[in-house]
Amino acid sequence: MLVFVDESGDLGFKFDRGSTRYFTIALVVFESGEAAMACQRAIERTKDQLGLPANYEFHFHGDSHERRLALLGAAARQDFSCYTFTLDKASPRLTGRGFKYRDPSYKWVCRIALENMTSDLQNATIIIDGSGERKFRHQIKDYLRRELNSEQRQKIREVRISRSSSDPLVQLADYVAGVTNRLYEGKAGAEHYEVYLRRKRRSQRKWP
Repeated sequence: MLVFVDESGDLGFKFDRGSTRYFTIALVVFESGEAAMACQRAIERTKDQLGLPANYEFHFHGDSHERRLALLGAAARQDFSCYTFTLDKASPRLTGRGFKYRDPSYKWVCRIALENMTSDLQNATIIIDGSGERKFRHQIKDYLRRELNSEQRQKIREVRISRSSSDPLVQLADYVAGVTNRLYEGKAGAEHYEVYLRRKRRSQRKWP
């Protein structure tokens, strides 16, 4: 099992200065390496069909409507599932002091997102976008293995760091997170994108 992880939004609370209300972690899950490779090739073919360079990075926030539909259309024909967990930072119920600090907040949201697929998570390789400091990247690897594995069951076999700029499947996770945030924000066109993901979703949770 391969699980690709990316996010949409930010963990800031300065809403009057541009912080987003919602922060979403998306998990794109492939049951086999063959399924993951088939999806990656489909995304790479989409770049070629759109006349984009091979190293082009799909990014939901910055891509045009045409490019969004092209990637989602290509991905929808592939064999994967997705899970999302969204933090509503504007909720008055969000009172924990830890939410004021990015690193512990990110680790917690990422853990909860993975716990939401706990019944399906087994011996998985987790691939996370590699932004951030090297120290934090090592911390999150140890944190997820410690929090989710037990003597009775190994849910996570390995945690890898990958650069979204060169990983089409992390880019797909970015799209799933971006579509999810757009739905919660009530932005125009969100349903056009959601059509491609609806059958792929296994869990879509917003908290608190």
